[in-house]
Amino acid sequence: MNSILKKNTFFVKEHTGIFKAANNFDVLDPESGETILHCREEKLGFFTKRLRFTDYKRMTPFDITIKTPGGELARRATTSLAKLIAKFDDPATAYLAQPRPSIAPKFSDYDHLARIKEWSSGGPGD
Repeated sequence: MNSILKKNTFFVKEHTGIFKAANNFDVLDPESGETILHCREEKLGFFTKRLRFTDYKRMTPFDITIKTPGGELARRATTSLAKLIAKFDDPATAYLAQPRPSIAPKFSDYDHLARIKEWSSGGPGD
């Protein structure tokens, strides 16, 4: 384990952005204010970027590298697509046509495929 990681207190500064899908942080020494680690998610795939803006963002895979300012690898944190697959493998998980209807566009080329109008209009016995 890297000696920097044996400290008890850190200051974490997140890199923010409007449409930010990746996790990027700098870890600073609270006493000196110096950056002691860079945490970057460099290899973010297309589908992972898309899923980060949905309700399934907590289940997306990640691969974060934690390096010293000199570029030495201190740690690597990863998870896989297995969690997302396990979620959809659960019979109780619904495949929603519109996961977030409040922000869905008013008209979509795919609404007819999901039979949105037919199912949302209600009918006898509803």
